[in-house]
Amino acid sequence: KVNKFNNANLIHVYSRKYVLNCNWKVFVENYLDGGYHVPHLHIGLNNNLNPDSYKTVIDNYVSFQSVQSSTNPNESRKGVDFPDRIGDRGLFTYIYPNFMINRYGRW
Repeated sequence: KVNKFNNANLIHVYSRKYVLNCNWKVFVENYLDGGYHVPHLHIGLNNNLNPDSYKTVIDNYVSFQSVQSSTNPNESRKGVDFPDRIGDRGLFTYIYPNFMINRYGRW
């Protein structure tokens, strides 16, 4: 289902580990909300994405969400280095119960 994502040249950039004092289901719901909070809380990121392209694929114990970058470089892709970091699209992967991977950059 996600074969169109070429992972052959992936390199590890960094990892983050968070210890959260919250109900894990609330945190996961926020991560998987389909971009609902992005326009309000991640304005720079949102200006560089095409929300109409947002897609979700769900399989056993895993969710893949993807979004294309904005197609209007003059108007939408504003921000410090968002166009370079985001590249063509973003992929957000959640594996039950608590493993999440965000992928941006050139594909």
